[in-house]
Amino acid sequence: MNIKEEAKQDYLAGMKIKDIANKTGKSESTIRSWKSRYKWDDESITDNTPPESVATKVQRNIKTLQRHM
Repeated sequence: MNIKEEAKQDYLAGMKIKDIANKTGKSESTIRSWKSRYKWDDESITDNTPPESVATKVQRNIKTLQRHM
């Protein structure tokens, strides 16, 4: 998965733009630009992702955030 796809999945899973920027090493403005350009708000992670996959991504995001604290 490339950085844009991972950032999108994190955003759709509820991660804040600031945290996505920190995780990816990209600026907040870059993340906002991707969000707008690729219309992330028009999608939902639960529309086409099995529940187990959503839970796994949420757990991964929690672990990432804990490491940055």
